[in-house]
Amino acid sequence: MTQLICLAYQPGAYGSFLSWIVDRFSAERMRHEPVVTDDPLLPDGSGHKYVTYCKIQNNDNFLSMMDLSRSKQKPWGYNIYAGWPVGIREKINPSMNKVIKNLQGNDKLILLECKTVEEHLIRYLRNEPTMDHARWYGMIEATDEDDLLMRLKADINAKPFNRSYKSDNLLRVSMNDINFSSHNEFFTKVTDFLGWEIRDKELFEKVFEYRKTLQLPYYEQLERVNKGVVNTPAERVVYRYIKGE
Repeated sequence: MTQLICLAYQPGAYGSFLSWIVDRFSAERMRHEPVVTDDPLLPDGSGHKYVTYCKIQNNDNFLSMMDLSRSKQKPWGYNIYAGWPVGIREKINPSMNKVIKNLQGNDKLILLECKTVEEHLIRYLRNEPTMDHARWYGMIEATDEDDLLMRLKADINAKPFNRSYKSDNLLRVSMNDINFSSHNEFFTKVTDFLGWEIRDKELFEKVFEYRKTLQLPYYEQLERVNKGVVNTPAERVVYRYIKGE
């Protein structure tokens, strides 16, 4: 049976980049064609040059796609399935519990979390330039800025997945981990969890550190928004949230 590597993340939380890390540094994967690109980054700092997995699905659909991905044979022995398994009207804990229950054998789940308000604000500011407007608004069922603000509040106020749950098949990482960890710390965290033969750590260091520089404009943007300098819908929504609307 094909090993399933499942990544659960909200749109804008660096899931595509993390998927690239999983895929590119597997020694077994790189023995097969087509090889994974060495350069996953677009100028906007997203990993969408490699792939874009951003999507929100209701839990039943997500579970079905997990099963489908597991059924597809690959010569390197695994498939990646990624997205957010919590529908707009669903709750995180029951949805994630079902995802974990659906893991089989040596399947792995990486949960990419937003642990702070700032991470969510950065995520919304990033989504505006890195995702197609209709696609982003469609997946969160937003039609205007009021809807966008409502979704931002809901994401920030949602209870996190059970902090006490621990398992060898679950790895938790956050946006801040990706942005502020050392390359060695993060690489070790992910590759030890996967337990695979790895390669090209020097390439990881180069890309990981360069990617950090591409995220700085979003933090600078958030600073400007906090001062009331707003020009785009996402900026106006983030400012409204900061001001307590």
